[in-house]
Amino acid sequence: MASNLVFLLRTTVTKLKAIQTFNVGASSFEQTSVEIVVKNPYETSCTLFCEIQQELITPYNFVPPGMSKANGNNLPLPEQIFGPALARQKSKKRVGTAASSMRGAGGGGAKEDAETVAQELDDREKCLKMLGQPFHVHEGTKLKLNPGEEQKINVSVLPFVAGTYRAYVILLDEKVGQFAYEIIATCGLPKPSAELAFDLNADGEEAADNEKILRLPQRNGLLDKAASVALDRLPSAMRTRCRNILLSYVAPHAAENTNGMVRYRCMFDSPFFQAVPDVVMRGNEIVAVVRSITEDTKPGSKNGTKAEGEPPSSPVKEKKKPALPKNVILEDLQGDRPLSNFIMLNFFPKEAGTYPLTVTLMPFTGEPDLRIYKIEATVTTQPKETSLEFAAPARQIVVQEIPIQNNGNEEWTLGCAIAGSRSFAGPNSFKVPANSTANYPLSFKPQWICEENGVLTLKNAKVGNSFIFNLSGKGKEPLADGHFAIPMKARESLEHVFRIPGAGSFNVESDLPYVSGPPTVEVGGDGGGENSDYVLKIAPQASGTYTGQITFTNETTKQYYWYTVEILVSAPAEEASISMSAVCRTATAATIALSNPTDNPIVFKVRLDGDGLIGDNTFTLEPQGTSSYELFYSPLVAKRHSGTVAFTNDLAGEFWYKLELAATPAQPIKLPQMSAPVGGKSRQQITIQNPLGKELKMGSR
Repeated sequence: MASNLVFLLRTTVTKLKAIQTFNVGASSFEQTSVEIVVKNPYETSCTLFCEIQQELITPYNFVPPGMSKANGNNLPLPEQIFGPALARQKSKKRVGTAASSMRGAGGGGAKEDAETVAQELDDREKCLKMLGQPFHVHEGTKLKLNPGEEQKINVSVLPFVAGTYRAYVILLDEKVGQFAYEIIATCGLPKPSAELAFDLNADGEEAADNEKILRLPQRNGLLDKAASVALDRLPSAMRTRCRNILLSYVAPHAAENTNGMVRYRCMFDSPFFQAVPDVVMRGNEIVAVVRSITEDTKPGSKNGTKAEGEPPSSPVKEKKKPALPKNVILEDLQGDRPLSNFIMLNFFPKEAGTYPLTVTLMPFTGEPDLRIYKIEATVTTQPKETSLEFAAPARQIVVQEIPIQNNGNEEWTLGCAIAGSRSFAGPNSFKVPANSTANYPLSFKPQWICEENGVLTLKNAKVGNSFIFNLSGKGKEPLADGHFAIPMKARESLEHVFRIPGAGSFNVESDLPYVSGPPTVEVGGDGGGENSDYVLKIAPQASGTYTGQITFTNETTKQYYWYTVEILVSAPAEEASISMSAVCRTATAATIALSNPTDNPIVFKVRLDGDGLIGDNTFTLEPQGTSSYELFYSPLVAKRHSGTVAFTNDLAGEFWYKLELAATPAQPIKLPQMSAPVGGKSRQQITIQNPLGKELKMGSR
């Protein structure tokens, strides 16, 4: 018969496994929150009770300004900060309890004192625990969820010590089960307690004394505010009892025999500021008692005892130092330095600009009273005048980019003003981004030949400084207002229109050949009138490229506009085509008849184009006469080709003829018969004529 085996099972949960992880960033002394949407993962309704387990997983690595991460140090752990405070309180209370027991032996007072001490110690333990645990959910948080139902809960995060913390938000129903959410909070240093600024004129009298005093309050406002927020986590019955306890824990405690003084480590992140590395802080200023010189201290008196018959001494005079400020104050030192709660800042700027500074105070005693102050110094200089010279042709614009450098951390908006001349222009406002350089576009556009002077002022209203530029500009002779290339044929005419941009009466001048037009023209306002166009007639008689200009001069202002013109004249159609043929090294002739219908003689320039053409370079026609030009064709190489003969005269124009040329090979020259005996020689000379005007080198084959 088989037997049953029974096993007793025990489970040990070593680590929670979260169903979801939330990451959040936070600053010390500032509360933030994480919203968690809780969903019932079970198939039955449940009532979930909320609990938090939390721990510090990574201490904050504090890197002093100007140091590398390798030189950083971990901030003290919460138990290192708040543990000694609790130990001191327990020690004091144990002594107090023993003394009370001795006084109240045999009565009920001892019991009441013990209960009071126990209650206070319990309150202190809860306060210290709360300071080291940044996560919090309202006590008694309970969720009733149906299967698949969702509900939100808020987890607040209020760190008093920087570091990376982890919290498990555990939701438990003992009859159904439990699950958890994980929160990773990266808590950094606190935000600045104050942001201060001051201005310094580097060229003024204050430039020699760049010393400021930073007056510090007794309490850390951000830390006290965070402590007040933390009190709200406690039940209302405990808040009144724990308020002073909590505030006393977050404030630094002075060591014995220090007269209530606490030393802070002072750190800077700017090489342009200097101060002592230690700062002495205390709750109240020392009240100094200064005795005046009285009869008590005169020679003859002893230990302050009056001699017989001496008058009574004057009363003691007390001199009170100013009370500590409630807020941070940055100012010039007036009178004597205070005894505590101050930092003397020495400022050594390199040049004009904005100098940011972060001051970090950390108590040597290890309390969480970490303070950060932001200071921004703006250094200005007296405007230095700069001279700029411009040169540009009249009616042309030239632009000069003026670099403006902003070394600060804020954008500049400069107001811009130009005085003295309308030939200079630029935008009325100008922006320079932080830590960069921007160029201000200043333009110079002279209306005519002139010399102009002006002043450009760029004013930074926020900083209070200005940039001043003395401007001088020279307007030179104007450039051509345009260029026109006009193609056409010889012995044809056309009209070209020129737009005159000015207004008034204009004289017209031109050095172009074969052009004509009215010598003056009237132009309406702004060059937009009906007569603002000028018509120039062009009628070239000969081919070629003619360049020149046309100028319009205002009779009143003497200002002028001018254009460059290029007339590209091609040859007209040929008059006729002439065919000529000849045997190589022979010549043939052709005659071309021309007539002169004018009463003046005409001399034509003759241009021959083609191999083997021969003729005079000029040809003259008498008045009312007719004559023929004789052209010769004497080729040297057998080929068919073309050529031209052109007759040009500035008045008569250009006439040309197309030539169809043909050169045929020459007949061979028969030499006398030559004979010689066998083995002998015979010689004969051959005469060769050179028809060219240069030496020829010839070979035989």
